[in-house]
Amino acid sequence: MKIVKNLKLTIAAAVLLLVGQSVSAQKTLLFEVSKGGARPSYVYGTMHLNEPGFNACETKLSGYVAKCTTFSGELNMEEVQPTPELAMQMMMLGTPLASLYSSDDYAKVKTYLEEKLGPMAATIEQFKPFWIMATVMQIEEGMAADSIAVQDVVDARLQAAAKQSGLKISPLETIQEQMAAIDAIALKEQAQMLLESIGQDKDDLLEKMKSCYAKSDLDCMEDLYSDNRFTVGAEGVLVVNRNKTMHERLVKLIESGESVFCAVGALHLAGEEGLLELLRESGYAVKPVYYLPCN
Repeated sequence: MKIVKNLKLTIAAAVLLLVGQSVSAQKTLLFEVSKGGARPSYVYGTMHLNEPGFNACETKLSGYVAKCTTFSGELNMEEVQPTPELAMQMMMLGTPLASLYSSDDYAKVKTYLEEKLGPMAATIEQFKPFWIMATVMQIEEGMAADSIAVQDVVDARLQAAAKQSGLKISPLETIQEQMAAIDAIALKEQAQMLLESIGQDKDDLLEKMKSCYAKSDLDCMEDLYSDNRFTVGAEGVLVVNRNKTMHERLVKLIESGESVFCAVGALHLAGEEGLLELLRESGYAVKPVYYLPCN
């Protein structure tokens, strides 16, 4: 089935839409988390990309990973696989894309998809607008069916290294929970996000994001992200609500006696409703760790 064939790539591209950036006065993506006399845990902000150039950064993190007993990413990356069920969940069964727009706006979206996707445009219109954006990103990044796998992104490589070091794998979310977060965004709101994405120079933005990430510079990433945020509703379900869930599960692991290396999208780290602040409110000391830039 053509839709399932492209699903792995769509998921890989979609995670770019879920990753954001957080402001910090420190040029680091790694933080030590401790409470009382317990062994410290570590929280690291990732960028969900298949980028071999980030390997140097991962190598520098290996010593901190080895200090821990458990690795916690957003997902267990070994279990992120394309299935017909996931494909069906990404689709708008019985809801034509045209019904979400005025005739003029639909014409603009249709032209845009035909320019970006060619013959694939008619098929991709069956997807929810969020996943349409992910697919366009996939094409713009030049991804081909045999060139990328979800298991190649930074998060997956960190998990693989942790597993090789003997750490237990305890993800903070499931793929179904992430899918549910996307489904919580109304189709009309997703459609508006897709419409507003037309004409954005996403390739230039992504390259700048990569540069900021390579320098471990959250301030730089925040400056780029500030003009490209999700809508208020989408940010609530994709970021804020998920932060709370990840915080609760991370604290539960730490308080069970585990020393955790936690690697999640950098958007989830800082801010008043970010993971680091939630940990501070729970009585944890959060200290930046300067492991040197990744470039």
